[in-house]
Amino acid sequence: MSSRIIIKQTIQKMGDILIDAFTGKKHFDVIQSDYQSLRRRLIAYKPFIGNVPDFLMNAPDLYSLWHQTITSDLADYESRRIFVRENFTEYYKSQMNQFKENSFEEEIFNRDMSLEDELGSGGFGVVYKVHHIVLDEYRAVKKLDPLFADANGELKALRRFAREIKILNGLDNKYIVKVYDAGIADNCPFYVMEYIDGVNLQEVINTHGLLTLKEATTMMLQILDAISHAHEKDIIHRDIKSTNILWNGEQCIVLDFGASQWITERLSTRITSSAIGTQGYIAPELYDNPQLKEKSIDCYSLGILFHVLLTGKLPTPGNTEYYLNEQEINDEIINFIVKSISNENIRFQNATTMLHELQQINI
Repeated sequence: MSSRIIIKQTIQKMGDILIDAFTGKKHFDVIQSDYQSLRRRLIAYKPFIGNVPDFLMNAPDLYSLWHQTITSDLADYESRRIFVRENFTEYYKSQMNQFKENSFEEEIFNRDMSLEDELGSGGFGVVYKVHHIVLDEYRAVKKLDPLFADANGELKALRRFAREIKILNGLDNKYIVKVYDAGIADNCPFYVMEYIDGVNLQEVINTHGLLTLKEATTMMLQILDAISHAHEKDIIHRDIKSTNILWNGEQCIVLDFGASQWITERLSTRITSSAIGTQGYIAPELYDNPQLKEKSIDCYSLGILFHVLLTGKLPTPGNTEYYLNEQEINDEIINFIVKSISNENIRFQNATTMLHELQQINI
């Protein structure tokens, strides 16, 4: 049962108790413990419903409430009923009905979370930071932008978003963002995921400068571990780049599987007729055949990413080694990167092979 429903029930019970007590329908002693229990709950629910009325805050028991607010001003039956209705029942009804039916905010509320900040937007979605009130921890919620969820279609966006949720839910790797929940609100799908307190790798480079060979290699081993896990489940990412990977100070977390595909097409969907990805990271063969679903596509992007981490730049066409030589990168790493971004016949065929080979290189 959601917190919203529980709070509504608590409010109703409290309203009934106050009316019974103040109109004389039931004696204080009979409902004293119920009042105290419900009062403590409502005070605990302040994060959801706003401020609790002063008369409840100041009255730990019904006798206190009676002496503080009733006997002096509300001697007759009808004035007591009006007091309860205006100061309690109607107040909380307005609090609990502040959300539109089936709104995004209400759905988040029903999952015991409160919206904090918008973390960013791009592609088809908007990502919010939320606070799980019961667990007292932060999470992130990705919601399909309403622009892509209208009645006219944009079915590709809807399919892609649904595919991302299903794919992430099927992955279990410490370097891949975790999914906890999913739903639909305002006709827009959303999912709740792990909140990563960090910055993307492009921001790391922009802020702190180039990474050392050891730092970049450590990051790549983690990223390869993540993509290897996906490849072993016949999933290709298709949009690996520096802005789709977060660094929390200790490890990399791979995000945004929105462009991903199941190689076996277990989820019915149509593949785009244009290349999905980011300029500079897209394997060349995708421009000629956007429907390719080969693991080596990710290997190309991973090689480009490694190059960017070490040099801050994309490789020079026709001279892959130029910027690497400027940084005096050792030959084994240069050969590894060159192989990663060679044509599809020479390139690594999956991330697992890449991971094993990089693990053998001494840094």
